[in-house]
Amino acid sequence: MSCVLQPAQVGDEPWDKAEVRSMLQNTASLGIFWLFVGFGRGKLAFYKNLNASTSATFTNVAFYDASKNPGSAPGERFYTGLVDAFATWMRS
Repeated sequence: MSCVLQPAQVGDEPWDKAEVRSMLQNTASLGIFWLFVGFGRGKLAFYKNLNASTSATFTNVAFYDASKNPGSAPGERFYTGLVDAFATWMRS
């Protein structure tokens, strides 16, 4: 099976959280790994807590907090943060 890393830049909560959860659940068996990258000062708890829920755990989803000022992070740390979760998912 081929695998796809699908990064998504987010700056605030989605307006339809149930639809996002459904989409993530429906793509779990398709070899798609979703990496939500949080930027800025918006509310990001939805993305941060996707795998904290006891009712649904998404093995194909991770969140990377790029901070309120991602340009201030050294490039190596920033890019390592982007790919670490994907690499862990690929090994599982």
